[in-house]
Amino acid sequence: MALTIDLAQDASADLDVELTPVTVRFITHSMLDTLDLKTDGGKQKTKVAGQDEDDQVQITTKAAWSDGWLVVSREVDGGGKITETYVRASDGQHLYVVVQVELPRFGSRRGRGEGKPRTVEFRRVYDPATGG
Repeated sequence: MALTIDLAQDASADLDVELTPVTVRFITHSMLDTLDLKTDGGKQKTKVAGQDEDDQVQITTKAAWSDGWLVVSREVDGGGKITETYVRASDGQHLYVVVQVELPRFGSRRGRGEGKPRTVEFRRVYDPATGG
């Protein structure tokens, strides 16, 4: 679960988005990171370092367009799911990213809510870059 929370919170103050008809590229300059995704809904699997040195965690990512919105979901093996919906504001001046995090519940008091994921949702807002 810790990896899922880290991925959800891991946001750069700057974000460049490059689109082609079949791919999207996210570039975060402050984090020196680039993420290339196919937008056909196909799954891409990657492994990242876990909590232990020898531990590897698989993340399954898929991206697809839905009614003009880009929806990117990442499932962390054994640790939840993150769905990011990228929406351009109607004024064309902002990019909204609605982030929904689903964390597994491993039981609770008196059996209530056992097995149902806990969901947290928040929004990021990006302003257009100014010349410079």
